[in-house]
Amino acid sequence: LPAPAAAVAAALPCAPSAEEVAAEAAAAEAAAEPPPRTRPLVLLLGAEGVRDELCAALAPRIGGWVLRTRDVTAAAREEQTPEGEQLRALMHAQKIVPAALQVTLLSRAMAAEADAEVACDVLVDFPRSAGQLSSLERAAGKVLCAVHVQGVGGSTPSGSAALAEAVVRSMREGGRVAEVAA
Repeated sequence: LPAPAAAVAAALPCAPSAEEVAAEAAAAEAAAEPPPRTRPLVLLLGAEGVRDELCAALAPRIGGWVLRTRDVTAAAREEQTPEGEQLRALMHAQKIVPAALQVTLLSRAMAAEADAEVACDVLVDFPRSAGQLSSLERAAGKVLCAVHVQGVGGSTPSGSAALAEAVVRSMREGGRVAEVAA
């Protein structure tokens, strides 16, 4: 190369080597590892009416720590925080609460009760997609398993039960689903 072109070429950044790319990918993956959990996290997904009955029966047996997204969201909406303000605006506009905000609220609720004397955290009706499951696990730690409550007699699943299917499918591959017929 002529001298001016060689000087320009020398000033340009070099493409990273394969080793540098691999090291960067490994560092990013390590950073995405879920935080350690002090107790198991169990999802309760599926048929709405039966799921609520199961929650009522389960709560006293685990010390009462059952998280319902609607309850966590309602409590946060009343707080004078940026999240509370955002939730009030969403409710006023009749918009759906974004999954990222739900993950933040649920993670905060679980962290606030981290020292509680309960056997496990049971999360009801969230996540509703494999992507939300991944976000939840990055924020709150690995989910131990999902209890999938199926409706009776092959009836058409409700909206939340149908959405739960995507999460159940992704967790079933890892052997982390317990099926329960209503």
